[in-house]
Amino acid sequence: MATEGGQEVQSPLTVLPSMGIEDLRVNHMFKNKEELKSALSRIAIKKHFQYKVKRSCSLTFWAKCIDENCEWYLRARSSKTSSYFRVIKYKNFHSCSLNHKSTDNRQASAKVISDCIKEKIRDPKTNYKTRQIINDMRDEYGVQVKYNKACRAKELAKNNVRGSNEESYAELPAYLHMLKLSNPGTITRIEKDDDNRFKYMFLAFGCSLDGWKHCRPVVVVGGTFLKTKCGGTLYAACAKDGNNQIFPLAFGIGDSENDKAWKWFFKRLKEAIGEREEMCIISDRHISIKNAIAEVFPGIYHGICAYHLKQNLRSRFRGVHVQATFEIAARSYSVPEYDSAMAELRNINPEITTYLLEADPKRWARSFFPKRRYNIMTSNIFESINSAIEHARDLPITPLVEALREMVQDWFSRRKEAATCQFFDVTKWANDVMESKLDQAFRMKVQLTLFQIKRIGTPQMKLKKTASSLLNSKLNQDVLRKEEEKEFETMPSVVNT
Repeated sequence: MATEGGQEVQSPLTVLPSMGIEDLRVNHMFKNKEELKSALSRIAIKKHFQYKVKRSCSLTFWAKCIDENCEWYLRARSSKTSSYFRVIKYKNFHSCSLNHKSTDNRQASAKVISDCIKEKIRDPKTNYKTRQIINDMRDEYGVQVKYNKACRAKELAKNNVRGSNEESYAELPAYLHMLKLSNPGTITRIEKDDDNRFKYMFLAFGCSLDGWKHCRPVVVVGGTFLKTKCGGTLYAACAKDGNNQIFPLAFGIGDSENDKAWKWFFKRLKEAIGEREEMCIISDRHISIKNAIAEVFPGIYHGICAYHLKQNLRSRFRGVHVQATFEIAARSYSVPEYDSAMAELRNINPEITTYLLEADPKRWARSFFPKRRYNIMTSNIFESINSAIEHARDLPITPLVEALREMVQDWFSRRKEAATCQFFDVTKWANDVMESKLDQAFRMKVQLTLFQIKRIGTPQMKLKKTASSLLNSKLNQDVLRKEEEKEFETMPSVVNT
């Protein structure tokens, strides 16, 4: 209430949000008492004073400075028909002692701090750490906040902005239903336990299922833990498209990486993408993945990630530098090259080759792999997906699934835009590879070699290679030409090869 000409006048009614308020006036209104208390507490810590609540009920709120001799006070009232609170009296003047001013402000509760920081964590990609909360509260408000209180404030702010985990699980079925309506061909599945609680979730976008038939038939799978208080594991299956880019196929959420969870995920994956000729699955050496693939995909070959095997070598055989030699053994195309690398490893330490042979070279060495792995020797494409959604792993389940949708949509949208600007007969990646090989080919020296067609019995043919050294002299060339003419004269027919 202000004064003008010796008479008290009231300020017009104004509804103020609890965020960003710098001052209070009579007739300011708030949506409820909690917003009023939050605004008042923020002013208190901003101006370095403390107050105590003298009276608080559903209709009235009365606060007074903690110093009994101070004149500052505020009164607000609510009507019986509304939850709004209106400031009816407010004396904004402090006469309190400096002894009552402290950096440990009683109004700086975890709830008030969460209101101060919630805008800074609204973007899930922002990694706002607890230590930053402590520093920001000190720099902006002059308040010292303990680490545990900052942690509680951060959790409250997350729940305020993103919703609680309980609310998110309740919203998930409706969200997945709308996702299927807006993305034709999308497959979703939720499984609950006997107590009607969430157990597993599966999601495969329709655009991923449509593009799978154009990808290389090598599926990379993996799991990563979630960082919410409910825990859990995110499963993912991905491949590579014709442009050598990561192609997400399906996602799942479960309790952990165990036999039952992986078996359930692979069953849903098989229903979604089926099986293809020459198809294989690549993963790390997790025993549950191995067991689930053997049961759900008995006809699909399971390969292991060469990078994880190399890391196991580094941890088992410390002080021995064999990673480069192992890479040669794993990535070589020919058996002799593999044998040479393994012989070198055996000379360094026979236990290394014993360990690698126990891991079964048919599962990690390209020269022995019964299917085509192309250039997918590791599960790094899954790790790339894991890195891309790192910011979302501490989100409640529904915002987490929304983050997965945004990632897939963003990737596919940018790839479509890039593809419309290309006019190659093949993908840009394939065209770049061929241009690189062509540049190398132009610098190569070509040596001609002559082949003879020999008849053995009838009607089969046999090729006999003539050494190029015979072509060094003109005499030898003439002799060779006469021999060929005689042979062609006696042959009833000739097949060009």
